[in-house]
Amino acid sequence: MLLPTSNLFYSISQMKKTSNRSVTRAKRVLLASLVLFVLCLAIAHQPHSYDQVILRWIYGLPPAVALPSYVITQLGSPIAIAIAALVALLLNRKKVAIALLGSGALAYTLIAWVKVTVARPRPDTLLPDVIVRFEQTLGHSFPSGHTAIATALALSVWPYIPPRYRWLLVVWIVVVGLSRINLGVHWPVDIVGGFAVGAFAAAVVRLIMLYFAQKQR
Repeated sequence: MLLPTSNLFYSISQMKKTSNRSVTRAKRVLLASLVLFVLCLAIAHQPHSYDQVILRWIYGLPPAVALPSYVITQLGSPIAIAIAALVALLLNRKKVAIALLGSGALAYTLIAWVKVTVARPRPDTLLPDVIVRFEQTLGHSFPSGHTAIATALALSVWPYIPPRYRWLLVVWIVVVGLSRINLGVHWPVDIVGGFAVGAFAAAVVRLIMLYFAQKQR
């Protein structure tokens, strides 16, 4: 039978192991997202054949898909950051709210900087048969801001969601990315690049929060 003191040391040891595993996972996501972003960046300066093929296939889905795509795409809009954080606060999950606000804001900031730096034209400026649906495009194409925000938000809540429900977070990211292509505002590589930026933002915020959590112990 463990004494109270032994129980305390055992609990502290388990907390440290859990924290170390979380840090390791976050660092892996950080590194993987950087590698993925660099790969996307290397091919983002001009449209490749596979980029056009995938875009035309998703953009060419039946017209009835366009309206649901526009509704779905709002799940990656800047407003989604505030709504997600507010819901977390209402559920008394302050740490989740901080993670959502931090990662969402970082993803939004990074996207704005990368778009100006890379300056990749949007599909409708290079492909005459592609017409933007339901929205007015501003700025450049790479990477997808909506996908980045959706990814940052989804991965921020990932550690707090039971494993059996995490597939919903994957669906969230995928459908937002596909909606951006269907609306004619992004190339497929923009979507992958946006995913990389969002994953990077979520990992950075996660590491910061884990650092301060360890300092408080």
